[in-house]
Parts: sequence; structure tokens; C-alpha cells
Amino acid sequence: MQIPFFNELAKGERFLIAGAGGGYDITHGIPLYLYLTKTLGKEVVLANFSFTELPRSGAEKVFDGTYKITKDCAMLNYFPENLICQWLWNHLKIDTSIYAFDYELGVQPLRQAYNYLIDQYQLDTVLLVDGGTDSVIFGDEQTMGTIVEDANSMIAAVKSNAKNKYIAAIGFGIDHFHGVNHYNFLENIATLIHDGGYLGAFSLTKEMPEGKEYLALTQYIHQHSHYPSIVNNSIAGAMSGDFGDIHATQRTEGSELFINPLMPLYWTFKLETITQRMEFASLLENTLSIQDVKTAIQRHKIYKNGQFRHNQPIPL
Repeated sequence: MQIPFFNELAKGERFLIAGAGGGYDITHGIPLYLYLTKTLGKEVVLANFSFTELPRSGAEKVFDGTYKITKDCAMLNYFPENLICQWLWNHLKIDTSIYAFDYELGVQPLRQAYNYLIDQYQLDTVLLVDGGTDSVIFGDEQTMGTIVEDANSMIAAVKSNAKNKYIAAIGFGIDHFHGVNHYNFLENIATLIHDGGYLGAFSLTKEMPEGKEYLALTQYIHQHSHYPSIVNNSIAGAMSGDFGDIHATQRTEGSELFINPLMPLYWTFKLETITQRMEFASLLENTLSIQDVKTAIQRHKIYKNGQFRHNQPIPL
């Protein structure tokens, strides 16, 4: 048996895997990158919405707000894209680059950056990856997590020229402390099932070749970064059998975590079915900056005037 997601992937030949929410999100695309390239023989380009001061990296600027990151770029205090390139070379002898999109880009310039890569490499498929589950947001939830960056990438990608567009979210429960209500998340998936946009879920395990490499990458980042990833370490802990309020980094001290076996699940969707449900999608389409995106979403919240789905506990 195989979930529809893998049947969908078989339709594509040349992929863009991009981190939706920025920062470490692209790390969750590395298992998919390895599966597509090594197992299926597909061509894959990597990209990420970036929180790094890209002009200071020494990277080549290839398009407006778009930088080509390699293992040889200057090492900065926070530079996930560079760490991944280093790890791919040091650990797997894969010499590749990651295209980093400047954090200031709104939907219109980000869409143009996507199209630049799509045209440059003749890509037919965009696969966004999200560390956390706040990408599966409709805009009528009482709390929406850190939706700004995810929504920015999602609207830009869905409006791009790629033929096939998907999103995979991993890390169920991680963004509870960011305000994501997981009752609403599951209710949204039920709606997407009804809409025909849910492509199934699968677990990343430590026994899989891709799972082993994810654990190795997470450890490398933890050892070499001044800002280790909460999401990566939580998923890696769950993959290793940790459970409950376990903290792998000091960044989470003072908060309660719930590390659990659902965290390593990838939930997969047709991107368009989510964005069609986003109540604020049309407000974002013509934004030029990330500040425009923030303002548009805030305007949407004010317009709703408290008419949101209330947060509920999962009755289990």
C-alpha cells in the first residue's frame, strides 16, 4: 500500500523543495530530497525562505532577493542553509547549493524568485516543507501560530508557474506553544479530505535511510549552530523514542513540551486546496514585503471581529 503523495511525486521529474516558514524548515525537506534523488533518480533544487543576513554571507546574488548558498559561504551566527550544504558535503559528499530568499520579500517578489528558479532549471514541481503544522491554517482559527512566513511562501508558490504544487508538514504538537490548536488542525485536515486535497501521512523513522540521515543532520546542526532548532531536536527526540516533557535545548526551558510519536509524521497536501481555504489569501497576493503580509493578516483578524473557531482540546 502507498499513500497518494508518492503517486503524485512520481508525476514530476524536476523538483523545487523549499522551506515554507523560513529558518530550519528546509532541513525537513532533506529526507525528501534524498528519497527523490537517490531512490527515484529525480532532479531536485533546494531553496529556503531565509532569516539570515544574506548580503553578509558572501553568496552570489542570482536574482532580486535570491542568493545561491554553498558550503564555502562565510559562516554567520545563524545560517541554516550554509550548515546544510556543509553537512551534505562532509557527510554524503553531495556538493549542492541552496537558494535563499531574503526575508523582506512579500508574495509578488517571492513568486518571481520561484519563477526564476523554475525557468532556470525547467522545474515542473514545487514541494514546500513546514516544520510544524501552522501551514494548515484557514484563517478562521482563534490562534494561528506563526503563519506569516508560511502563508507568504504558500501563496507565492501556488501562484508560480510550476505544474505541480504540494506541501508537507512535519512536527505535530511542536507549535502548541506558538498557539496552534491541534483540534482545529485535525478538523482542517478533515475538510481537506472532503476537498480532495489530502495526500496522506507517513512517519519518518530512525530505521529508514532518510531517517538516519535526518538524525545525523540534526546532530550536526545542534553541534555547530549558536541557535539549535527546537523543531528538529523535538522530532529527532520523538524518532529516538523520547516521550513527554523532554528538552534537548536550553531555548525551551520554562515551557512544557510534549514529545510524542506523532511528531515525525509528514502530513501531505495539494497546496492549492489549502490556499483556496485561506480566508486572507486574496489580501496577500499583491504584497511586496513581509511587512505587507503581516499587515494584511492583522487586518483580516480585525475584520473577523472575534468571529473565529474557538480553540478546543482533543477529546482523547
